[in-house]
Amino acid sequence: MLYMPMLPLPLTGPRRLDFTVREITGRWDRLRFVRFAARVYRGDRYWAPGAISERMHALDPKKNPALAHTQLGLFMAESRTLDEIVGAVAVWVDDRSNTSRSAQRIGHFGMFEVINAGEVASSLLETAETWVLEHLPGAKGLRGPEDLDPCRSPGLLVDGYNHKPAFLMPYNPPYYPELIETAGYEPGAELLAYQLDLSTLKDSHRVDADRLQTEALALQASHDLVIRDVTEQADWQTILPEPAQDLPSMTWHVNPDSPEVTAPELLFYLKRIAGWHPSASILAARTGENGDAVAFGVAVPNIRQPPLAALGRRTIAGSIVGTQNAFSAAHVTLRGLISQLRRRRAPSEESADLKTRDSSLSWLHSGTTGTEPLGMTPKSHSDSALGRSSAGYRMASRAARKAGIRLLPAIVRTDCLDWGLEPLVLSKLLDRMAQQGQRLAEVSPVPAGDPAATDRLATLGASPYKTYRIYEKRF
Repeated sequence: MLYMPMLPLPLTGPRRLDFTVREITGRWDRLRFVRFAARVYRGDRYWAPGAISERMHALDPKKNPALAHTQLGLFMAESRTLDEIVGAVAVWVDDRSNTSRSAQRIGHFGMFEVINAGEVASSLLETAETWVLEHLPGAKGLRGPEDLDPCRSPGLLVDGYNHKPAFLMPYNPPYYPELIETAGYEPGAELLAYQLDLSTLKDSHRVDADRLQTEALALQASHDLVIRDVTEQADWQTILPEPAQDLPSMTWHVNPDSPEVTAPELLFYLKRIAGWHPSASILAARTGENGDAVAFGVAVPNIRQPPLAALGRRTIAGSIVGTQNAFSAAHVTLRGLISQLRRRRAPSEESADLKTRDSSLSWLHSGTTGTEPLGMTPKSHSDSALGRSSAGYRMASRAARKAGIRLLPAIVRTDCLDWGLEPLVLSKLLDRMAQQGQRLAEVSPVPAGDPAATDRLATLGASPYKTYRIYEKRF
């Protein structure tokens, strides 16, 4: 077991630290690198520690397909007097030559965590800059913070610290922007998080919602698209090519101001989303009934770490994620699984009709409420390990409705970006969330410099309540 030692001195203050920055390679140092964040955010009620295994997988080329075409450097700043880590940063360059980002000759940094000390932050970033110049000939700059995990959004939180961070969205202390700007980095692209009250789409913003749906239907008809729910992993293999058959030229646009991802990376991304949340929704837009996928829409409960997914997994902070809630959720899930097995062994008219008794939950079992939006193919849910008809799944769904939902940006194939599929994906996701009884949604990240996206959300009654910023330094 790993325990986090208490520091003899506070992590902040005007004193000058005696420290050194070094590159790390071994597994033990990587584990220390990942766990350092727990000390930076100690006592922060908004920070949710992730599972150690998830962050370690992001640094493992065997687990993270994004590292197959990436050169990665990890650096730690260690205090000589305290013999403790005081800062950490990851820096990488993309070896691909066929993406829009490769022509820019830009390095990327992320997993940036540091105590409130300007000299430590500056030394870490200067080391990262030197590393980029050595590994990317002709490099023109360094941009970040970003993330090696394609599931996570880039950027640094600069406004909205009084709100809980959404699932897979960045969170950081308020002093980070000042430290990065002091190191010579200039503000770049800004990303917004919008809050949307879905109940207003039925009354005060009904006209605007209908207008969005009309636009979506026109897009769907013009490109002969079929929308399907593909949350079940078995369906993805028929839409995305196998990793061995992947074409290097086929890439996908996942997050604004982030490099494109390959088909294996996207498959890895979608599987993790479905694995984290049993009540996530993943929609695919295909050209025809059996055609290729051109876009995906993803909605996940706004819960940073669901108890079922975290059961028995050690966190960055050194404890089990949500121990009490996790075991409570597991108890309810086991009860549901036992009752499910009993129904299978002794089927009865009462058990056969159980799934259709509660019309408000019927979408959990059949994928449709009988009022499926035009062009949406109903999904056939098979009983999974969690039991989609189990009490545990119902509990997860109730928790999701209470916490709200996060609508991720439309994932679009790069050769189809000019189709303008974002309204179609947004409309279908809103339809699905309305069926699920969701009341509150966060749409993020949305580029602040994209008037089409911001105006579309504003007409639906959404308002920005958090701001993220990407910084860049030109060489």
